[in-house]
Amino acid sequence: MKRIITGIFVILLALSFAACRRPDSPVPADEPTAAPTAAPTEEPTEEPTEAPEPQTGVLDFLTKVEPDTQVSIDIDYDGMEDRIAFREDEGGKAEVEISRGADIAHVFTYEVPYSYGVTMWIMDCDPTDSRLEVVITYVQDSDDSSSVAFRVNEEGTWLDTFESGMAVTIPDGYLFEHEAGFPVSIRTEILGTCFVEGSCTVTADGFKLVSEGCLYPVTEGYSRELELKRDMELEIVDETGSATGESVTVPAGESITPYSTDLESWVCVKLGDGRIGRAAVAEATGESWGWLINGIQQDEYADIPYAD
Repeated sequence: MKRIITGIFVILLALSFAACRRPDSPVPADEPTAAPTAAPTEEPTEEPTEAPEPQTGVLDFLTKVEPDTQVSIDIDYDGMEDRIAFREDEGGKAEVEISRGADIAHVFTYEVPYSYGVTMWIMDCDPTDSRLEVVITYVQDSDDSSSVAFRVNEEGTWLDTFESGMAVTIPDGYLFEHEAGFPVSIRTEILGTCFVEGSCTVTADGFKLVSEGCLYPVTEGYSRELELKRDMELEIVDETGSATGESVTVPAGESITPYSTDLESWVCVKLGDGRIGRAAVAEATGESWGWLINGIQQDEYADIPYAD
C-alpha cells in the first residue's frame, strides 16, 4: 500500500514542475559547446623586452661663461643675486669682476696677466656647502698653465682666491659630477717633463686632486719608453693600484714606460710584459734638485727627457 501511495506522489510532483516551466525557456544542451575555430593571429615573442638600464650618477651644476659676458647668479645662497662680469681684450688680458648682492660699493676684481685665452666656468663642487665656485684657467707665454678659483669665504664676508699651476680642461658638453671632479692637466718632471691628466675639485682650502693619480698621456707616434741604466726595484700593482704582493727588480738594459703618478709620493711604470710596477718618489731637498726614485736621483736610472 505504501509503495502505491509513494508512486502516485512522485507522478503528481513531476506533473507540477512541467506545468510551472515557461514554454520558451531554454533547455540545457546535452553536448558541450564547440571548440573555437580560429587560432590566435599573433605569435608570442620569444623573450620579454629588456628593461632599460637605470641612469646612475648625479649631474651637478656647471656652466661655461663666455668672454665679455655678465652673469647674475647667487654664488653664496644668501637669497640675493650676485653679478659676475668676465672681460677679455684683444691682447689676451682679462678681468673678472664680482659684486655681491646689493653691495655694489665693494667689488671684487681679479686681473689675469697676458695669456693665450682665458676660459671661465661657474660650478658647484660641493652641493652641501651652499657655495658656488668661479674657476678660470689660462696659458702664459712660457706655456705654463695656471688656474684660479674664487669662492665666498666661510664667514660670507669676502672671496677667497686660490691659485694653482694646472690647466682645467673641461670640454664643452662635459657631464659634471661633483664627486668625480673636473679634468685637469698638470705639469710634472717625474720621469720626464710632461703634462699628466687627472681630476680635481675646489674646496674651502683650494684646489684638491680627487683622482687616485694622474695618467701619463699616450700620444700616437710618440713613445715615453725609457731604457734603464741601473736596476730598478718595483712593487707590482694591478690596474686599480692595489698591491699584488709581488716585487720585481727590473735589470739595467730593460725598458719602462711612465704610467701614472700622484705627483708627490709614488710613480707607476709599465714593464715590457704589460705588468705595472710602483716605486717611491720624493722631491729632492737642500742642495739637491729634481726627483728621487727609491731614494736615488732619477737621472741615474735613465736619460730623462726634460723640456728646455
